[in-house]
Amino acid sequence: MTYDNWLKAIPSEIINEPLWNMNLYRHALFPGKLARFDSSKLSQDRRTLRLSAQLYRATGKISSNIAEGYSMASGKDQAHFQVPMSSDTQYAIRNTKSEPTL
Repeated sequence: MTYDNWLKAIPSEIINEPLWNMNLYRHALFPGKLARFDSSKLSQDRRTLRLSAQLYRATGKISSNIAEGYSMASGKDQAHFQVPMSSDTQYAIRNTKSEPTL
């Protein structure tokens, strides 16, 4: 799955949301989609079951932290959500690929 193909499949209900206008948010959702494929494969082997769950949670947190920070009014509140987002982003980058090939 490519980013462009994924974008074409996004429902209009999501695209019409103000948050969708943030390029960062769109790029945060995509690794979560890719991680679903990898997590499914990893969960089939009990040795990687915990890794599967961690990968799925970490990639899902990226976009949810952005969305939550987006809704905050003050810069201080927004900064609170940027720190966890950074660590989740680093984890996702290390543990996902551009194409799920497991």
